[in-house]
Amino acid sequence: MEDIMLIFILGIIAVFTIAMCIRYPKLQLYLFFSLVCILPSYFGLEVSSSLPILTGSRMLILLLAFYAVTHRGGKSFRKILREQRMNRIMWIYFICRILSECVHIMTVPSEVIKEVFSIVVEEFVLVHLIVRTVHTKRIFNSCLKAFVYGGVGICIVGIIQSFTGINIASFFNTVSREMLETSGVRLGFTRAEASFGHPVYFAEFCVLLIPLISYLYDYTKRRKYLCFLIIDLVALVLSNSRGAIIPGIVIVVIMILRKKKTIRWRYIGTFIVGIVGMIGIAIIVPSIASAISGIYKSVLNVFGANFQLSNYGGNVSGLESRTSQLTGILWVAMNGSVLFGLGPNAHMRGLVSYYFNNSWQSLSTIDVGYVGFFLFEGVVGTTGQLLLIFSLIKKAYRKSNRNDSANMNNAFFLCFLSYALLLLSAVGLELTFWCLIAMFIAYNNLQEEFSYR
Repeated sequence: MEDIMLIFILGIIAVFTIAMCIRYPKLQLYLFFSLVCILPSYFGLEVSSSLPILTGSRMLILLLAFYAVTHRGGKSFRKILREQRMNRIMWIYFICRILSECVHIMTVPSEVIKEVFSIVVEEFVLVHLIVRTVHTKRIFNSCLKAFVYGGVGICIVGIIQSFTGINIASFFNTVSREMLETSGVRLGFTRAEASFGHPVYFAEFCVLLIPLISYLYDYTKRRKYLCFLIIDLVALVLSNSRGAIIPGIVIVVIMILRKKKTIRWRYIGTFIVGIVGMIGIAIIVPSIASAISGIYKSVLNVFGANFQLSNYGGNVSGLESRTSQLTGILWVAMNGSVLFGLGPNAHMRGLVSYYFNNSWQSLSTIDVGYVGFFLFEGVVGTTGQLLLIFSLIKKAYRKSNRNDSANMNNAFFLCFLSYALLLLSAVGLELTFWCLIAMFIAYNNLQEEFSYR
């Protein structure tokens, strides 16, 4: 009965949304940017157990494709890539990745087809659609705000989950197959995961959101964005994911150091107010004080401290699982799969082993993104991945200007740098990453339209 009621409510929402999109066409764009990266993977249509789920995010890509067909504008995608000197980088990336996957077509055809489909549709087609549809300054700014508003909204969902144990996103589970939902408890508090299925993925998203919120404050000078930044940082802390909290701290420090002095002190003042507020809450609620203290000690454990933490779970030091996974690279070499790796989802097929406790042990987990690249796609696929990531960091840095707070390449540089740091202890958020790539290309294509102050 509850499932029928949920489907009925979602049906009404879908009909209303379609009607509004027909009446206000640009609403399709804003819906896409505000929801595509935060909708849960378990929200969608399950046509068959043997087929991929038509997730809400994939539906939004279809909606964006419809908008692109009916509202064409701007330069051709190929011309834009050529002007931005991204043509060669993109081709190398896609050729390396697709080649690495197709080598395994005879071994795991269904996995390869699914992965190649994801690369083509959720990366190449996605970036093409965004760049072609975001073709004016006004549209870009509106889409960026929609992205940030959606991100802050999901941060609030994560904060509510951490304090109440209730995850609002879980009510949108519309599929029958088992999906990733951890809802783990650490230090007496539920770790915030919101719609991402795992606190680590949620924390990654929070880190990538930091430079975008900062840019909107610098560009508009509206204080609400400083409030958004505090909400985002609180959600990041409540995720209790050290692999994201540490890169988040690094990015915040770099971000503040790159600001002009007048703006820098506004951020420092905001953070001081936020810290004082947290201390005040901790004094009133002792359990919060204990949790915050535990998170702080757990971060210090990563750097060699030896605090004993109760109700924490495994891997208190934070390094054991990550460092042991580096041996996975040696495992690939030992199995003669250096060039093209072990194929998609090799860890779930029992093909991956790590060396720890003086023996090789098979595990179905991958926590280090760079190791994952090599395990799945070997030297060829990893080359494409690394070329793309570090080329984006280099390009965004060269286009940035720390003395010009309205230059969004300052934010893109930090976003891409964040992604590179996050891959040291987590696998990547590919959909969010590719949305950022598309926005980076679109922004620099429109750079002449932006009147910097």
